[in-house]
Amino acid sequence: MWIDPTVINWIFFGGSAFIGFMIGKLQGEGKRDTIVGDTITYLCEEGYIKHRYIDGGDEIEIILLDEKK
Repeated sequence: MWIDPTVINWIFFGGSAFIGFMIGKLQGEGKRDTIVGDTITYLCEEGYIKHRYIDGGDEIEIILLDEKK
């Protein structure tokens, strides 16, 4: 029984892509909230987003564009 080398290459490519996808999905699963929070904090600190601190400076509230202080 002989299998075409092109078919074997596609099977290896598909398996490698699937394994890479699963590794990325499992390792990045819990970090999304942290990344989004850090990005928003950075943008606020650099002045790109209008914001104010609430609860003694622990939490950031983003001010809408049409909202007054």
